[in-house]
Amino acid sequence: MADGGRSADLAGLPALGARRRLVDVVSDALRDAIADGMLAPGVRLREVALAERFGVSPTPVREALRRLEREGLVEVDPHRGASVATFDAAEIADLYEVHEVLECRAVRRAAMAGDQDFSRGEALLAAAEGVLTDPDQVGFNRLDLAFHRALNGMGGNAALAELIEQIHRRIQGVRIRCAGHLPDRPVHSHAQHLEILAAVRAQDADRAETLARAHIHSVRDAVLRVLAAEVLEEVA
Repeated sequence: MADGGRSADLAGLPALGARRRLVDVVSDALRDAIADGMLAPGVRLREVALAERFGVSPTPVREALRRLEREGLVEVDPHRGASVATFDAAEIADLYEVHEVLECRAVRRAAMAGDQDFSRGEALLAAAEGVLTDPDQVGFNRLDLAFHRALNGMGGNAALAELIEQIHRRIQGVRIRCAGHLPDRPVHSHAQHLEILAAVRAQDADRAETLARAHIHSVRDAVLRVLAAEVLEEVA
């Protein structure tokens, strides 16, 4: 894991397309890199280095970093500049609590919404089948985010779905960092996703909410166990 005192190795960041506003493309690239664990918590995000990597001026990079700061993915220090946000175990537990409250509400809304188009969620779950045993879990991580966004969007409240995704992305960067200690997590999460979607399809709001809560708790508990073990190793 990179420490907070070094600049990020930016070689893995994607090149940018030319058809969208540069600040949007830079924001998306950095957002994905943080959620994928490519940019670890504490890594410095230097505007000049990022601008050179993306082949843009520093202005869209600066605007993108401000946007990600508002989303809680980036921290900006007046003296040290921007870095990927860091969270301790207590802060992660708090984020999971917020995630639980919001997502359980969204899933209940989805189950109560009546007839739905399940094709997007089904396609994402089918794609996830092919990456469940990938050791780095990055592919599953991306599909996991997309599935939750699709599921939450079925509740009909776009603002709620967007807020949940912001919280989810803040958590995912830490979760993917723990992936090496949780090799079976994608298999368990995938099974839970299937159950949640089935409950929404059956319009069983109580069961859908119960399953969503159990899913969030199981991931939270696994991540917090890994973080606690890391703390013990540092103290030993």
